[in-house]
Amino acid sequence: MNQHHDFFHGSPDYLFIFWYNQLLCYYFLKEPTKMLYCGDKLREFKHSDQKHFSPLFSFDEIDALIASANGLHQKSIRHLDKISPKRLNAREKAYYYHILANEYRILNDSKQVGHYLKLARKYQNTMHFRG
Repeated sequence: MNQHHDFFHGSPDYLFIFWYNQLLCYYFLKEPTKMLYCGDKLREFKHSDQKHFSPLFSFDEIDALIASANGLHQKSIRHLDKISPKRLNAREKAYYYHILANEYRILNDSKQVGHYLKLARKYQNTMHFRG
């Protein structure tokens, strides 16, 4: 993403994608301080004139990741529960369920962890990559 910095900073839509993907990467890398920085950048979009960009990702998901970075895992789950998985593609569902499983893992709820990991794997197995 840094290699294509100029591209991502070329329009509000691309910049939104840039900060969202940074936030998601830092979530998986377990870097909450960097997540919060990205979250601040994304909140600027949330409070801006949305006629200038198309929010391609759910602010509920963004708020869930920010809550997680702040150690508020129950709140993170509440934000994730607002999202309709039916509206997500396979990749998004895989991430969504993986994040839910991770939040429940932190809360030591092994039943929910197993349930959501099973769903994450289901969608991960439907994705095809071409090299």
